[in-house]
Amino acid sequence: SRGTGAAYKPSAAALAKQQAAEAKRLEREAEAARKAEKAAEAKRQRDEEKARKAEDAEKERKFWETPASLEMTPERKAMQKILQELFAPRHQPSSKPFIEQDNPDVSPNLWDVHEDFKAGKLAGIAEFAAAVRGVFYKCYYTYGASPDAHYLSKACEKVDLIFEQQ
Repeated sequence: SRGTGAAYKPSAAALAKQQAAEAKRLEREAEAARKAEKAAEAKRQRDEEKARKAEDAEKERKFWETPASLEMTPERKAMQKILQELFAPRHQPSSKPFIEQDNPDVSPNLWDVHEDFKAGKLAGIAEFAAAVRGVFYKCYYTYGASPDAHYLSKACEKVDLIFEQQ
């Protein structure tokens, strides 16, 4: 027996087993920390995306907000709906040059029509349609309307078609 007072010394195999268990515990803790960090990053990204969407929605609401002095008659609501369709993100590959503010390549453009709409300068749907068609006419006149025409003319054709379908 060990009654001599000598301290117990674990065997090399026991020490190796203890070290392996400690290494596994540390590995599990590190993995748990990585998972927690990954989850926190995913939550941060979701929160940022949610905030960005809310900000975009607020910008969109403000963009389409009409002055209180402008009575939104059914005719004006129809004009606004057409503009919203022309400005829709799904049409931007073609419509972008026509909806950018201060685009020197396309002037007048649909941004100008939108500003005139909000200012109440377009008396009715006929005047609105004439203003929109005027944008397209100016583009065709400037860049041509042939099959091998300038890219802006081809984009104009697509946006013109969207408008006429409304």
